Amino acid sequence: MERVGKRREIDGEQPERRRVFGLEIDEIVEVTAKYYGVTIEQLGVKRRGEANEARAMAMYLCRRVGGYKLTEIGEVVGLKKYSSVSTGYLRMEERIGRERRLRQRAVRIENQLLKSQEQT
Repeated sequence: MERVGKRREIDGEQPERRRVFGLEIDEIVEVTAKYYGVTIEQLGVKRRGEANEARAMAMYLCRRVGGYKLTEIGEVVGLKKYSSVSTGYLRMEERIGRERRLRQRAVRIENQLLKSQEQT
């Protein structure tokens, strides 16, 4: 089986997204947690062998929509290794590409984030 992290590098910064969307990392995490009906503290909890979709979605959106660095995302979601964030991001990106329902969730959360930004 091919390792997810081997396929491509995502370590490069995406500052253009920050300028365009202007979303704070805390806001992305908060809206994602709320969408999944969990607290921010629960978002950071990882049990071995159990998936935490809300956390993975938050990492994905922080990177994709917010353009944040892997280390910044790791600090917010409770991961010390940026490589763990990279792996989580790539797995979620792959799942979103395959699973229609998950893709719809990502779009709904993105829309909520963009609406909240328009109100400010």
